[in-house]
Amino acid sequence: MPAKFVHCHVHSEYSLLDGASRIGELVKRAAKHEMPALALTDHGVMYGAIEFYRKAKEAGIKPLIGMEAYVAPGSRFDKSPNRTGGKNYGHLVLLAKNRTGYKNLVKLNSLGHVEGFYHKPRIDKDAIAEHSEGLIALTACLGGEIPQHIMHGRYEEAEASARWYQQTFGDDFYLEVQNHGFAEQQQVNKALLELSERTGIKIAGTNDSHFTNPGDQRSHEALLCIQTGKSLLDPTRKMHYGPDFYLKTAEEMAQVFHDMPQAVYHTLEIAQKCNLILDFGRSLLPRYEVPQGHDVDTYLTKLAWDGLKERYETITPDLEERLRFELQIIQQMGFSAYFLIVWDFINFAKTSGIQVGPGRGSAAGSLVAYCLKITNIDPVKYFLLFERFLNPERVSMPDMDIDFCIERRGEVIEYVAQKYGRDKVAQIVTFGTLGAKAAIKDVGRVLELNFNDTNRLTKMVPEELGISLDDASKEGSELFSESQKDPKVAEILELGKKLEGMVRNTSLHAAGVIIARDPLTETVPLQRVGKDDEEGIATQYEYKYCEMMGLLKMDFLGLRNLTMIAKALVNIKARHGVDYDLNSQDFTDPKVYDLLQAGGTVGIFQVESEGMTKLVKRLQPTNFEDISAILALYRPGPLQSGYVDEYVDRKHGKKPIEYAHPDLIPILQDTYGTMVFQEQIMQIAQVLAGYSLGQADLLRRAMGKKKKEEMDKQREIFLTGTQAHGVSDEIANDLFDKMTKFSEYCFNRAHTAAYAVVTYHTAYLKAHYPSEYMAALMSSLLGAQDKILLCINDCRKMGIKVLPPDVNSSGADFTPTDEGIRFGLGAIKNVGFGAIDAIVEARSRLPGNRFTDFYQFCAEVDLKQVNKRCIESLIRCGALDTLGGHRAQYLAALDDAVDRASRKQRDAAVGQISLFGGGGDAAVALENPTMPDVPAFESEEQLAMEKELIGFYVSGHPLQTVPVKIEWHTSHTISQLPSLGDGKQIVIGGLLMQTRRMITKNGDYMLAGKLEDFTDQIDVVAFPKTYETCSALLHDDAKLLIKGKYSNQDDRQQVIISQVFNLGAMPSLHLHLPEYATPQQLVLISQLLRNHQGEKGAIPVIFHFDHTNQQVVASDSFWVQRSPELETALGNLLPEDRIEWLEPEAQLSLV
Repeated sequence: MPAKFVHCHVHSEYSLLDGASRIGELVKRAAKHEMPALALTDHGVMYGAIEFYRKAKEAGIKPLIGMEAYVAPGSRFDKSPNRTGGKNYGHLVLLAKNRTGYKNLVKLNSLGHVEGFYHKPRIDKDAIAEHSEGLIALTACLGGEIPQHIMHGRYEEAEASARWYQQTFGDDFYLEVQNHGFAEQQQVNKALLELSERTGIKIAGTNDSHFTNPGDQRSHEALLCIQTGKSLLDPTRKMHYGPDFYLKTAEEMAQVFHDMPQAVYHTLEIAQKCNLILDFGRSLLPRYEVPQGHDVDTYLTKLAWDGLKERYETITPDLEERLRFELQIIQQMGFSAYFLIVWDFINFAKTSGIQVGPGRGSAAGSLVAYCLKITNIDPVKYFLLFERFLNPERVSMPDMDIDFCIERRGEVIEYVAQKYGRDKVAQIVTFGTLGAKAAIKDVGRVLELNFNDTNRLTKMVPEELGISLDDASKEGSELFSESQKDPKVAEILELGKKLEGMVRNTSLHAAGVIIARDPLTETVPLQRVGKDDEEGIATQYEYKYCEMMGLLKMDFLGLRNLTMIAKALVNIKARHGVDYDLNSQDFTDPKVYDLLQAGGTVGIFQVESEGMTKLVKRLQPTNFEDISAILALYRPGPLQSGYVDEYVDRKHGKKPIEYAHPDLIPILQDTYGTMVFQEQIMQIAQVLAGYSLGQADLLRRAMGKKKKEEMDKQREIFLTGTQAHGVSDEIANDLFDKMTKFSEYCFNRAHTAAYAVVTYHTAYLKAHYPSEYMAALMSSLLGAQDKILLCINDCRKMGIKVLPPDVNSSGADFTPTDEGIRFGLGAIKNVGFGAIDAIVEARSRLPGNRFTDFYQFCAEVDLKQVNKRCIESLIRCGALDTLGGHRAQYLAALDDAVDRASRKQRDAAVGQISLFGGGGDAAVALENPTMPDVPAFESEEQLAMEKELIGFYVSGHPLQTVPVKIEWHTSHTISQLPSLGDGKQIVIGGLLMQTRRMITKNGDYMLAGKLEDFTDQIDVVAFPKTYETCSALLHDDAKLLIKGKYSNQDDRQQVIISQVFNLGAMPSLHLHLPEYATPQQLVLISQLLRNHQGEKGAIPVIFHFDHTNQQVVASDSFWVQRSPELETALGNLLPEDRIEWLEPEAQLSLV
């Protein structure tokens, strides 16, 4: 008879960085070896419980859900260090026998995280006693309470603890024995057997599995090293686990416990006791309290009809019919409460002045949602379909994702928690896993590969979303080649592939919130999430498992663009006294479309990327439908298939607009005869083939999945329907094929229409209130210096000055003024919002609301908030320039000013100045001295400070110090480049920044960066051959003249460098042509210049025409190399005083 054994103590990857078993692998091995049951007991968590339960059930294995709990030595509320030198917790394995046991397990687990967390999520004996019903307990590993007593010779305490657990759990308490060959285990096992004989408590054997298969020990040890920061190669590293901590077979476990067979048998007994059945597919929607006299259906109906009257001036029979239909479906599906819950918290947000998005996803297709002001785009006017949202022929939970102002999203979540009860509302955990690059970095470190080599390997992983190490290291790749040459790299890849995809850490889901009918701990375990647990409570189950358990998940998304809109409206009210209502827009304002057509898309929602801007300029949108189509079309499928080109050509009349059938005209005319939206496919099936819209949604889904059997069935239904409508089979088949093809590219019209509203609103604000809008935009980007710099460049193009930060004028945000936009203090590094509040508060107390000198500033602000580092940053970026001195003086006086101010504030706090009247020596000591007599900073040093702290230059620009005119040497400014054709040879000058040196597949170095002139920035790239010859000049802050090719391909603009010159060392040749100069002389001069270009003509030529006072910079084909021959030849054509070589201090540096 084959041996039988059940593993009752098993860890998965959810024992974060202390378990190397994936749940699927555990179940697969258990099934392979015909194990009747299997437990999951991760350290202090239940993250994997539902995944494990479902996979085990599917494999025909009984799942034993549990955890290895941490038990506090005293009260779980005691967070003081253990002064005895022992740990602040002991281990205890708990398994759920039934539904009651599962609930108690969940409650204990949650108590450990929410109330008992101190290093680990700890429960205590009070909690265990209260929630012991339905649970089985085992004494755990050597870290358990009773084994710890035994190991330290405390045998009486061990027995007392055992008897307490026996009294608490009765026959469901087991003494756990393990045997991995450790001497301590032999000591503990002997004592546990004796304890069993004295107390009658049964023993049960486990293997404390931390990895799945024999040979996986190294993977597990690597995870431990990642967790502890140790090296796998460190010989002094303490080894907690041996090679035997894997999921052993029943035969192997029988051999391990050959001398105590009852330890094996009792695992089967434990499994027989555990018969947990979990319910999936039920609905646990929260209860919504409605006014007296209503239920949820009647109240929703009342609100919807009231809203219909408010939304529409004329209520047509079609509107009434659609509203009745939608309400009927919603009520039949049991979702009235769902709509009311969403309506309620959106109503709270709007009445609280919190910006709410116009809609998201398919919910914008609901007229009920529009009437309730859940959404804000008319589904009837824009042909949005309810059945795309809720299909009466396919019952599933509605999914309304709501966008809120990102800064006030938390207020809405707080409202929901107060309304439904904090014990019924939680955010949702999400798991960070080891991706390909992260796996290389972590494994490289634990195998002691140096940082540079590890970094080099990670850069060999292609920048492709979700790429695996298998794909990144396949034959022919850089990684494969490197692994063939270097055994260490091969080892890193081998180990990395085993760890790739494993859970590394937890965080909060970006948007998900669970709202429950009953306390959440009746259903799911909870934990605190975030640094220092400040982010609140979250479920331990991912959102999909929460939904499986019947819980309602709502997505409360924070959208920065809504924050920006809110700030812009505040700015408009402050400057113009206008309470502007964006919802009154009819989407026809000409200035909006002028702005978009001109490519003024910086800061415009969804269209500000380079590729999107290019598409907007190509399409030249003229109506709201065009904006919606742009958002749908700018995706890889339509772009790569040529579908976008077809659409643009039809819009501009370059290709004919054709319809396969006249009935398609109303459906497709807004998109120029092309299928862009999923709803159009549904409408075609309805109009031409007689589908209901619910059936048409099923057709759309089938086309997306492309299952042949289902598609054949749908084609037959479609043809039958078209025949009844008088459509020939030839046209119908062709149309079905096109619908199938275009279904790959078509997008949800409701979603794009709702988002097009935000696009339009942001464009409207920018077109009509540019200063207010750009100030709001930059205020919403605090901390993102690169993006703020992009906005500053855009302001420059629009003629809006960005004024430097100033403690006498600036607040936290960027502020629109009559002179321009004042830089916000919140965008300065090392200046926190507490400091800004203190500065503004101190300023408000002063005459004229102004600081007058540096010492006064230090004395008036709260130095607990505005510390010395903060003041230094304010000085260096120029925020104190209006206080009468210069920055070098302020820095020299800083220590003295802060010391004096600290004494004054300290004395004021204890009442010393008021007691003694501020006279005598005290008054003298606090008088402001004169500022130190120190020289001001050089311009370059001052500019560098500004760039470091606020990301742009305030007092000037480094290019202003170049001793030559840039325009003499360049063919174009950077802002002029987009008007050029691809491949145009150009010469530009500017400041190099954001350089990144990269390695090609061949191991050669190349460089990418940005070049900035007075007008704009552009990406530049030097490929290996060029980089090799000019690497000395290609570094951050280099002032360069770049010759190269302008590239505008694949929606990306850049300059491919061919030559680089030091702009600060550029000479120039000036030829002053007299009025009497003949055409023949000009031809001779031109020929002469061409003949003296040499290999690298580097000196620009500027012609000065005396009779018109004009100067013309010759194209770079006339640039020359200076030589005695050229000077002599020029002297033969022009008088000496007409030839001028301008030399800056440094000589020309050709590279």
